[in-house]
Amino acid sequence: MSDRVQTATLPELFEAQAGVSAESVAVVCGEESLSYGELNARANRLARLLVARGVGVEDRVGLVLPRSVDLVVGVLAVLKAGAVYVPVDPGYPADRVAYVWEDAGPSLVVTVAGAGVEVPAGFRWWCWTTPRSWPSWRVLTGPMWGFAFRPRRLPT
Repeated sequence: MSDRVQTATLPELFEAQAGVSAESVAVVCGEESLSYGELNARANRLARLLVARGVGVEDRVGLVLPRSVDLVVGVLAVLKAGAVYVPVDPGYPADRVAYVWEDAGPSLVVTVAGAGVEVPAGFRWWCWTTPRSWPSWRVLTGPMWGFAFRPRRLPT
């Protein structure tokens, strides 16, 4: 065993796995599934969109998404953008959601139509319908090179 400490980020480790197992199934939810390659491509597109909307290193992004493959895409995309995700289950009681918004103060909230969670005034939000409806879809395709964000190390 090596004494070297691995310093790769989760997105870097995922990219490596997607490169080796692009056709293998990465995530399944109900009848929908995505291969590593598909999941990686969707997450890269969403990460680019998040960065274009001003999300960056150490920002907090609220994800108000039902349990689905899109939730996994959202989590990975937020991490690829260098940010951290704040999960908000659409089934949470309103007072719990209000606490999360107040405590986390996300710089952007990603949700879907009909999620049933109110995003308070003053918070930027974006409604995710389908990836094909995203603006500038062609610009968002391709590998994530150039998006190797590393959060600063916290003092020990």
